[in-house]
Amino acid sequence: CNTTTGSKVGQCVTNACANTGHACTANGSDVCCSSKCISGNCCGDNDCTTNPSYGDGYFCRQNTCTRCDNVTGNAYLVDPVSGDDGTATGSGTSGGTATTSCAFRTVTQALQAIGATPPAGTTITIVGRTTGPTNLFTVAPTGDTSPVEALPIALPANVTLKSKTGPVTLTLVNGKGGFVLRGNNANIQPDPAAALTIDGANHVSGAGIVVTADTGTATISNVTIINPGDDGIQLTSGTLRIGGGVHVRGAG
Repeated sequence: CNTTTGSKVGQCVTNACANTGHACTANGSDVCCSSKCISGNCCGDNDCTTNPSYGDGYFCRQNTCTRCDNVTGNAYLVDPVSGDDGTATGSGTSGGTATTSCAFRTVTQALQAIGATPPAGTTITIVGRTTGPTNLFTVAPTGDTSPVEALPIALPANVTLKSKTGPVTLTLVNGKGGFVLRGNNANIQPDPAAALTIDGANHVSGAGIVVTADTGTATISNVTIINPGDDGIQLTSGTLRIGGGVHVRGAG
């Protein structure tokens, strides 16, 4: 959409462009790459190193200039407290050193980076805290314009959601469900010491977890679902393995 000033603000326009490596004329938050406007600020590493706002040590990852390392082993990190959906790659490291801002802030952003057809063994690990439950980012504090989780969070085939360090809570909002497991090996398997709680916020939410595994198998373990407005767990197709540490209380 056109975001420049004038009578055509908000109007849908062509994504064609000719100024490769530069901001698109109609939408300054897009960059021109291969004759098309896409979200981001770079097409290649050189666009970052020659940009006075970045320079040496920055790389173009997912069309965004960042100092973060690439993800290895299809293992993505999400830190709801200190992560960054704007410049992170999901690796959680910069130059091989643990860097919280190189983790994503939301599972939603991690899934966007992974894409529609993840390879087998892809993981998303939520980093909790030892000081108490860490809330997934569903409601931004006043003045915080960071993106929030798009509910329900849909895990595709071959993606396992994990956790570490401390417990994690997903507090649902009015009418929205928690997770949808779509396809074979779409799993939720937090660490027992960092279990996941899905809170239906006093029966205002949709279902806690919906499983649509088609002809495949999904697995859930170490998850507590409390007070959802709909079912705690729904199985619509496929096979669901329920492991240890699964509790459902007060389901609507």
